[in-house]
Amino acid sequence: MNAANSSKWLSLSAADRYMGLRSGTVAKAANAGELPAVRIGKRTRRVCVNDLDVWMRSKTVKPRFQSFNEPGTGLSQAKR
Repeated sequence: MNAANSSKWLSLSAADRYMGLRSGTVAKAANAGELPAVRIGKRTRRVCVNDLDVWMRSKTVKPRFQSFNEPGTGLSQAKR
């Protein structure tokens, strides 16, 4: 985690743009309790950039199969 982002807070729509997600994705995660959000007033919510980064990393899917071009798989070299 970047120390410069340790106290940076974004609105839910700004967080969507920051992460390159469709509008409303961060709000859905906050509503479901997957992502902590702080309410400011009646309607405004903010998320911490660090929490957002951790949440996004937890959503990253590892490839199911190795690539044919991946070194060390033995699949990148044609057999003769």
